[in-house]
Amino acid sequence: MKIKNYINCLTILLILVWISDLPAQNGWESMADMLQATGYYGSCIDPIGEKAYIFGGNGPSATLLLLATTQIYDFNTDTWSLGADMPNAASAHSAEMVNGKIYIIGEHVSPQTLTNVQEYDPVENAWEIKGPVPEIFYAHGSCVYDGLIYSFGGRDVDFNLINTVRTYDPVNDEWNEITAMPYPRDKSAVCVYENEIYLFGDNPSLKYTPLTDEWYEIDAGECEIVAYAVPIVDGDRILLFGGYKSGGSYPNPCNEIWAYYPAQDTLVKLDHEMPFNRFTRGHKFDNDVYLFGGHYNNTIGSVTNELWRYSNPDAINENESQNSEFALVCFPNPFTTSTTIEYELTKPSTVQITIYNHLGKQVELIEQHQPQGKQQITWNAEGLPGGVYFCVIKTNKRTFTTKMIKL
Repeated sequence: MKIKNYINCLTILLILVWISDLPAQNGWESMADMLQATGYYGSCIDPIGEKAYIFGGNGPSATLLLLATTQIYDFNTDTWSLGADMPNAASAHSAEMVNGKIYIIGEHVSPQTLTNVQEYDPVENAWEIKGPVPEIFYAHGSCVYDGLIYSFGGRDVDFNLINTVRTYDPVNDEWNEITAMPYPRDKSAVCVYENEIYLFGDNPSLKYTPLTDEWYEIDAGECEIVAYAVPIVDGDRILLFGGYKSGGSYPNPCNEIWAYYPAQDTLVKLDHEMPFNRFTRGHKFDNDVYLFGGHYNNTIGSVTNELWRYSNPDAINENESQNSEFALVCFPNPFTTSTTIEYELTKPSTVQITIYNHLGKQVELIEQHQPQGKQQITWNAEGLPGGVYFCVIKTNKRTFTTKMIKL
């Protein structure tokens, strides 16, 4: 009887250990909890000091409790500490690091409205009030490019969406307004990829080229992520983790992961998902993705202090989603003159097949309605130079990509 009870207890223990380790088996691991649950905060990382900084935000309250905390995470020790509080509590602001200093911009809730840029020195753990902002704005997207902080859209003091774009020069404490976005937008997921700035969410998503001061629409397909997905540059793609999804009660966080390929202007929803819903901010450090706090369900006060790490994002493969609907193959591959593109549709669909070269230039476009079943199309590349090409297939619901090599 004692042996039987021992075996039963051991079995239950092993099951509990297995269940608790499921996220880690999926590549996700729960790290040390933040000292304060928060959402709508500003954050950045210091790659030299190997730390992440989380500034203010909203605490776990439906009344939008404003925070002034400076939470500091050490990537090497998985520990948290507190820095000097912000001069003013703030939420829906941005935090960007330039030349070793961190700059807080934006906030709107009276009487805490931030009319000035706030500078934080991580070494001295001290704050300094800089010059005024041109106007009150918040919930904007931001990034650093060539030593300047770019601010994209957001909302004004009257809660109106704006399309204003400005740069802030931390060295001279100066603002400059540049060409506005084609459309007003807020809460954009912003990242820099090869001298261009990408803004995701609230279709159409956009690309901005600082060198020419020009805007372009990018193809976000049927992506329903409206705001604050976490953009992570990973090789030749940009991964988007979670965010606020349309079609539900605000803030409606989701657990989806998307991959955008700039060279092909293609956004693919991956079958690989996060083991939790999250509408938050995050960063990549030492090839791992970290998501800090944020919202986890459909209430404003649903903010958490959880920190999650995803190791080796390279393991996320868009072929997972391809295999769930049909297998896309090209044969022969590599090829010399022509190759056959083969796939199978689970239902009738309008199909668009686009071939791009390695520079992202379109070299072929085929569009037709096709029945359910196996499909084959021969692509003749005679006269085109050898090299890498990409075949992008769009159906009514999904987008699929494969690489081809012409010898």
